[in-house]
Amino acid sequence: MAGVLALSMKHPRQAARNFWHMVNEPRGITLLVFVGYVVLTWGGQSALRNPPNTVENAAGELAMTLLSTMFVSGGVIGALTCLPGWNWLERGGVLLAGFAALIYAGIAISLGVTSNGNRDLQVSLILFAVIMLTGRAFWIWERPYAKRRDKSTATTA
Repeated sequence: MAGVLALSMKHPRQAARNFWHMVNEPRGITLLVFVGYVVLTWGGQSALRNPPNTVENAAGELAMTLLSTMFVSGGVIGALTCLPGWNWLERGGVLLAGFAALIYAGIAISLGVTSNGNRDLQVSLILFAVIMLTGRAFWIWERPYAKRRDKSTATTA
């Protein structure tokens, strides 16, 4: 480990290149997913420290704390596991974040029906996140990052 650290201190460009090659393919998409998980973690911890009043009033303090904790946990798990391609661990992060987003969408929809104001933009962005997380779930459940072998031509040795 000390050798790796020394290499990164002496040759930061090579260390960055080595890191980039450790990121799972497709690297650009994986990096965007990582940034998304970081943003989700940031939003969740922000809501833990200072919950949105309208949502907290509608759902309650405990529910808002649990919801924010689900966002933080899902974001941290996802961020730590998407770069190396540990999709079997990332599934937990996707599930936590997805369920939290669905609950949050339900709260936003109910607030839109029961209170004044327009919540359509908020609901649409939350549902967009749910759709994207669902797509991510299909990506990591249905196929690993590497292309699957065609089972019809696969041989058993």
